[in-house]
Amino acid sequence: MPADAFETAVGHFWGIFGTRDYMRARYNLADTLSRSGTLDGVIEALDHLRDMLRLCRGDNMGLRHLVPPLMLQLDQDQECYDFIKWWVTAGRDEHYDWGDIDLPFLNVQGANVFEDVKYMNEKRGDFRLVCGVLLLKMKLLVDIINIKLVRKVCANDGRLPPELWRHVERHVTRSPLSRQWVGKPDQEVMDVLRKLESNVVHLARSLHTMNGLFASGLLDPNEYLAFRPGYYSPGSFEEMQLLLAFSYATWWQHEGVLELLQSAKFITAKESLLEDLGGDSLWVYFDQAVDDAMSLDRIRPSEIRRRLETKK
Repeated sequence: MPADAFETAVGHFWGIFGTRDYMRARYNLADTLSRSGTLDGVIEALDHLRDMLRLCRGDNMGLRHLVPPLMLQLDQDQECYDFIKWWVTAGRDEHYDWGDIDLPFLNVQGANVFEDVKYMNEKRGDFRLVCGVLLLKMKLLVDIINIKLVRKVCANDGRLPPELWRHVERHVTRSPLSRQWVGKPDQEVMDVLRKLESNVVHLARSLHTMNGLFASGLLDPNEYLAFRPGYYSPGSFEEMQLLLAFSYATWWQHEGVLELLQSAKFITAKESLLEDLGGDSLWVYFDQAVDDAMSLDRIRPSEIRRRLETKK
């Protein structure tokens, strides 16, 4: 590697052939750290990846796809959305000059995580980055569901004064972004819940268009996690397998998210008896899975609805 690479080649390391062994070795270190499963390992891996992107803005190694899952594990949710939004907007601008390191880079800050996500469609989106936003939206959705559940439990119990409910609500939300809804009026909470629900369905259907194998793989991942394909093509089995290898741990660590998807799959099976329960059909009944998750009743709303429709 050139002795002055850190002074003269910052921003386009991969373009200097002599830096590639260094970049590969540092990637292997970051990968090993992230797979350790420890908090310190994830923090250090993320630091390496972000610095490697500073060294090579064009990201010839695809490191940008590994960053969002680590950020979400660390609850750096705003930073995660800002990072992804830059890559799917400015990062896809055909006029952006990757060789000019004086141009703004990863400079999105404080983007509205609750905004409409239709700009992130299958034509403009990046499969693995859109998947990161999907998980973030589901993380927020589970938090809002938990706020609703706390209010129902406290109201039914009757012993805790309403002015103290917000303290309990704060403890059932994981994302720092969700805490703005603690103590807010019920209608505002329901409005944001329905908006997140709509965002999730839109993103999931965009993902299904990009790769129809992902949802089924996510819900039954065991046979896919042991392998990391060396190459893939868009929409392929290998693409799905690689995404699961790098992100499944993050999905698994977010309590309530996979359970919500499994519930939607169960409702789909009972409603339609479709064979492709992991595909686009999963999202047809996602709203019912959300309603079930908010219910304290022994018989879930989806089951009541199904019985009523059966009697018609």
